[in-house]
Amino acid sequence: MVWAGTMSGPCVSRDGGHHWEWKRQCFPPVSWGSYSAPVQKILIDPQRAGRLLAFGGSRRRWSNPDGKAVWAVWESVDDGTSWKELSRIDGHADVMASGFGPGTNPPIYVALHNKGVWVSTDGGRASCRGR
Repeated sequence: MVWAGTMSGPCVSRDGGHHWEWKRQCFPPVSWGSYSAPVQKILIDPQRAGRLLAFGGSRRRWSNPDGKAVWAVWESVDDGTSWKELSRIDGHADVMASGFGPGTNPPIYVALHNKGVWVSTDGGRASCRGR
């Protein structure tokens, strides 16, 4: 299984990338000509089966023609079948890298462009704080 973030949300391939399926239920509707839900990174939670986190943004620095904010953290607890927005990333910076720390309740680390490394200790529900 391979997950990919696109400018309109997450996609999954279950055959090594030969075929792709949108997995964007509960994301904003697709808006042709703009970016409805840019997803920069997708994390698979090593502690909770079925839980995924998707981080919004655009490393290419493309502006969103409709003016919507794109720096959201989205969560799925059912293997990407549906999603909900958990929070916004403070600093309006694009996610360069992200990952889970060690432990049973691991922190989430996020490297933001020109903003440093931030950490969330509540599963991504609150705005990340600089480290």
